[in-house]
Amino acid sequence: MIEVDPKKVAQANLFLALSTGLALVVLVLAAWVSAPVDMRWRPVIVAPAVVAAYLLINRFLLKRPPNAPLAQPGSPVTLMLSAILPMILIACAVAAILWPGHDFTLAAIVGGVLFGLTVESALSARKT
Repeated sequence: MIEVDPKKVAQANLFLALSTGLALVVLVLAAWVSAPVDMRWRPVIVAPAVVAAYLLINRFLLKRPPNAPLAQPGSPVTLMLSAILPMILIACAVAAILWPGHDFTLAAIVGGVLFGLTVESALSARKT
């Protein structure tokens, strides 16, 4: 097994959380712009609520030990998989722009869960 500096693991997971958060913001803005007028508030309200609920449930209600960080600089497979997370959210944002008039709140919910996952990973990497 390759020995990796814990500081590098924490930085990789922090950058993963930041890139996923930026992709979530792009997704929410795209869903807001392309949604029907009466449903524009949904992704804006739902995405932060899902992130908060995910972090709250995983941290305090489940009381389980933190998982291993998602991005491990010594493992190219985990870095490749962690690069896919922001790409999924960007693809959903592109779909929202290409097909306006549809409700993309479900994509915002999935994006909120993925962002919550990366934030939890960054927090667990910081503690190690």
